[in-house]
Amino acid sequence: MGETMVRAAPLTDRRWLDTGLGRLVRVGIVAVPVVVLAAQAYRYRWVTDDGFIYFRVVEQLQAGNGPVFNAGERVEVFTSPLWLAVLTVADVVLPLHLEWLAVLGGIGLSVVGVVMAILGARLLVRHDLPDALLLPIGVLAFGAILPVWVFLSAGLENGLVFAWIGTCLWALARWADGADGVDGAVRPMRAGWGVLLGLGWLVRPELVVFSAAFLALVLLAQRRVQGWRSRVAFVAASVALPVAYQVFRMGYFGMVVSNTAIAKEGTDFRWGRGWAYLRNFTDPYWLWLPLLAMVAGAYVPLVRALRAHGRSVSSWVLLAFLGLGTFSGLYVVAVGGDYIHARLFLPAYFALCAPVAVVALARRYAIALVVVPWALAAGLALRPPQDFVQLEGDYLFVLPAPRQGLVTRDDYGWGEGGENYSWFGDDDYYYSYFATQGRVRRWRSPDALLRPDLPRPYVIGTAMGSLGYAIDPDVRILDTLGLADAFTAHLAPTSAPVNGTIRHWLAGHEKPLPTPWVAARVLREGEPFDAGDLPPPHPSGQLIPATEGEELQEQIAWARAALACPAIQRLQEATSEPLTPGRFVSNLFDAVDNTRMRIPADPQDAYRRYCGDDIPPEVVAVTEGRSTGP
Repeated sequence: MGETMVRAAPLTDRRWLDTGLGRLVRVGIVAVPVVVLAAQAYRYRWVTDDGFIYFRVVEQLQAGNGPVFNAGERVEVFTSPLWLAVLTVADVVLPLHLEWLAVLGGIGLSVVGVVMAILGARLLVRHDLPDALLLPIGVLAFGAILPVWVFLSAGLENGLVFAWIGTCLWALARWADGADGVDGAVRPMRAGWGVLLGLGWLVRPELVVFSAAFLALVLLAQRRVQGWRSRVAFVAASVALPVAYQVFRMGYFGMVVSNTAIAKEGTDFRWGRGWAYLRNFTDPYWLWLPLLAMVAGAYVPLVRALRAHGRSVSSWVLLAFLGLGTFSGLYVVAVGGDYIHARLFLPAYFALCAPVAVVALARRYAIALVVVPWALAAGLALRPPQDFVQLEGDYLFVLPAPRQGLVTRDDYGWGEGGENYSWFGDDDYYYSYFATQGRVRRWRSPDALLRPDLPRPYVIGTAMGSLGYAIDPDVRILDTLGLADAFTAHLAPTSAPVNGTIRHWLAGHEKPLPTPWVAARVLREGEPFDAGDLPPPHPSGQLIPATEGEELQEQIAWARAALACPAIQRLQEATSEPLTPGRFVSNLFDAVDNTRMRIPADPQDAYRRYCGDDIPPEVVAVTEGRSTGP
């Protein structure tokens, strides 16, 4: 019956496909969309501010300061340890600017991921129709939309994510190819392939779920042909690198997860905002259409065919990617998404497209052909509004497409002599700014106001990636959004409006450091100052109501007292004390508590939580001075 299915299913006579011209057509049908995708990615080449953050960390590594943003502050400001390693090695061995290495490397790795997905999908579909003409349905679905073109470069780890997912699909499909179709016995996967499957945690943190599912699938399928020692060896090889890095992370940075995950509260659920983020991704491209067409016209008939041919392990590989892609997308929705259009959904979307990257031209897969005209429409016409930002209700989404072609710091005006860099100097002033690559507000404040122990110059700001990469690695930057600052990252988020400002509209940047904390950390105690000497509130909102005058002075006093509380000092010492063997061990034991710690944004509440109910001398001095003043 299986042989009858093979003969009856194809739509056309395929004998001509075995000729030289036919083989060329086979390759061309699949290769052309990949080439177009690479060309579009290069057309939309750019580097996001987060990409420049990676570049500054690479510079710090090369300067001998470790994988940090600020020398002397052990804060894990990057998301992908493996991408940081790739950039660092590439910058040493290749004669290109780091920005171009990141852009071209991201595009190249993305192409690798798509090609490996094609090879993996081909292995799956050939069990059904080995000689059929293959159509790049999944490739078209993935490569036809604007955000994919934009984020194949961007200086981020996206290309590495796609390369890892695509290669894992190929490795699993190749391994499943050993099933004999009778009793489900398979050839055990070698430990070296387990190393590949276990890298998810180092590619992006949320991909640990992919690694866990892949390992579970392999162990379950080969339980009959593999002894317990072999299973232990396989698991050990799979988790060795992630576990080794995790031990390093906890001892070096003093945290269980990266500082960015803490700053963005990656475990808090915000379904409303996440749903808006999903709609912002799917609606402009009518994305439900290709997704439904792939499920109904590719996944369902292919699973049925694989099971009919006794290829149950291959069918489980297929279903694993369907489930993982869906789960990954739901996780993004649950945590509230991002403020940058579509970015966080792309790994999930690629995972859904990869197993059906190519589909046989056959009647049972006819529904999947809907993707072809949709891809043409999406590639040519379907676009979100190109106004750089979109406001949907209470939420803001950024569309980075207009930045195409901006790659180096010189392109953004941050090179020496550039319009953004020209205001920066090496004198004894501190600078504060709001920057979104190409737009800067800054001012200077008299040096007498600064704490004498602060390095000079000293920068207080946000969107600090491009500026951080432009200036010397030794210049200290206080990131008032917390991505590169452990204290700010550990502030407790708020959900209620403050002074009428809607909270949580800028996903991932919801903890702007309140003014009293800024003053307590950088200004000299006892020196008079006015509002112009302090950074203005962040435009995305405030964690606590803004104050001024005597009330602000009292809040600053509470903040100074809270910073001296033992628990808060322990958090700061974990990242700032010299890294001795004792500090490494201490950080290992304190990492869980440090990670869970959340400091109330109101300085008085923070003092009450970590120091007690007394009134600290700093506050007494301010209040007594107020009562005895003129």
